[in-house]
Amino acid sequence: MQVSRRRALALIGAGGAAAIGLPPMQIAAAPRSLRYVSANAKEPGAFAVALFSTKGARLAEHTLPCRAHGVAYDPLRQRLAVVARRPGTLCDIFDLGRGGTPLHLTAPAGRHFYGHAAFAPDGTRLYTTENAYDTGAGMVGVWDAASGCRRMGQFSSGVVGPHEIGLVPDGATLIVANGGIRTHPETGREKLNLAAMAPSLAYIHRETGVLHAAVGFEGGRLRKLSIRHIAVGKDGTVCAAMQDQGEGDDLVPLVACYRPGWPVLRPLAAPDRVVRRMRGYTGSVALDAGGRIAAVSAPRGNLVTFWDMRAASFLTQRALADGCGVAATGRANEFLLTSGVGGAVKFEVQTGAANVLRDPFVAQRRWDNHLSVLP
Repeated sequence: MQVSRRRALALIGAGGAAAIGLPPMQIAAAPRSLRYVSANAKEPGAFAVALFSTKGARLAEHTLPCRAHGVAYDPLRQRLAVVARRPGTLCDIFDLGRGGTPLHLTAPAGRHFYGHAAFAPDGTRLYTTENAYDTGAGMVGVWDAASGCRRMGQFSSGVVGPHEIGLVPDGATLIVANGGIRTHPETGREKLNLAAMAPSLAYIHRETGVLHAAVGFEGGRLRKLSIRHIAVGKDGTVCAAMQDQGEGDDLVPLVACYRPGWPVLRPLAAPDRVVRRMRGYTGSVALDAGGRIAAVSAPRGNLVTFWDMRAASFLTQRALADGCGVAATGRANEFLLTSGVGGAVKFEVQTGAANVLRDPFVAQRRWDNHLSVLP
């Protein structure tokens, strides 16, 4: 029987955090090569975030008080911001160069985080997606990341349910994946507004909070596609990964492309057998080192899909049990994929070659939704 990522993490994640005796997160002595970072779980109640090498060897690991989701990276100051899974209220910031005790951020009263954050290009600000849950308003929190990460302010994300947040290439504009779904902590993960949901990509000036543009789908049925995760190319092209909130068995695309100047997002077609196997749910998205190929995971279908963003077309797929985390390697057309039931594999899209990482560490962790690559 195949075990889903959520079920696997639920089985091992009941209860509070358990310290597992790991040193502070510090990798100053590590070789200067690609490193990968992801939240994970090892045993009942033991949540962590870990960095590992291209071979899967542990470089650093730190326990967390709760299950985490996304990780933001500040390359100038060598810091990680690790955000709790929705509806969590904690965000830990780790200094990879100096180590020491992480800095703990807490969402303001009446807010919870939506699992993602982004640093400004110069590292002086941290932006967090948040839910003002009494009103349902989607918000972006602004933190002074240059000095202690005090709360500086906030602005609207455009609509309800902001999730992943990133920067367009000019560095001046934030792009927010607004899923369009309202939730409240008192009702857990129940979706409260499906009849009125309106997902969008919001382009927001990161200094002023002014909304430059909000781009959605054309057509009523497509508006049931909750935009959850995004990958932004150097030319501004966006690959968006969605989760279908529609009823019935009709097949709708779960991956979309957007290029600056387009009036709407463009759904990308795939063979019916692939869309059906994705089961209406995507987990994460990443672009390869060349910026042309996108990997979009579908953990409920035990599948990772691959797309040509220049041609806006489906390429191929790779089966992976509860595969969710995807990240570029140093080579074009190649990705590292992690599994929620343990392990990781490198996959070359053009040839289909797959190489399992053999180090025991990467096999002993149940990897969470997102995988990030650090230079």
